[in-house]
Formats: sequence, structure tokens, C-alpha cells
Amino acid sequence: MEAHRPDLIGRVGIAGPPEFRVRAVSSSGALTADDCIVVVTNGAANVTLTLPSGALRTVRGVTVGRIITIKRGSGSTGNVTINAPAGGTVQSCTDTLATYGATTALNTTNANSATFVTEGTNVWGHVSNG
Repeated sequence: MEAHRPDLIGRVGIAGPPEFRVRAVSSSGALTADDCIVVVTNGAANVTLTLPSGALRTVRGVTVGRIITIKRGSGSTGNVTINAPAGGTVQSCTDTLATYGATTALNTTNANSATFVTEGTNVWGHVSNG
């Protein structure tokens, strides 16, 4: 992975289509600071994923944060519980009233994917379901 380049934040100069790290997971565990798109290949098993700690920060006058998309893979029928980082909160995937708590979930009745963005220290907001 290329080293972090704060001098490029906020600038567009992509020579081809954007590329994002995609990682497949099949069991419970913690997501990492390098995760961007996580495909859950859990079959019928239930898994729990914990979002990494995160905070907004300012780099050269631009506020930057993190974004993570969690997607149920083909054949995934088990629930995917998404935990907030320690001491943090995550916005519900199923509530349009912006409810924040310790967990949310992807299951067969509400979503096959969800995207989260950092809103502040250890606070992950839900952006969209797919």
C-alpha cells in the first residue's frame, strides 16, 4: 500500500478508475484502519465485526475522516452484527431517525450492505444501505 500523502488530500488527479482495498472475511473480528470495503462470506453463520476507532482530523485545512462499506457476499444468509469501537457508537442501519448505539446489523430483512463514515472520535454514521 502506498504511503499516506497528506499533501494530496482534497485534490483530484486520478489517472484511471479509483481503487479501494477490498477484503473478504468469513468470521467475527475487528476491522482495521486499512479496510475500505469488506465482503462478508459467512454463509449461514452469524458473525460480528467491530469498526476501528476513528476520528475526524484536519490536514492542510481540510477535514478528513474514514469510510467503510460492509457487504454481505453471495450466499451469505447469517446475520452480520456491526459493533462500534470501544467507547464509541454506530448509527443504526434500520432506523431513519438517526439512532446511535453500540451495535447495528445487516440481515436478510434490512440490507445486504451498509456504508459508514466517521463523524467524530469513535462515532460512525450510517450513510446508506444497499
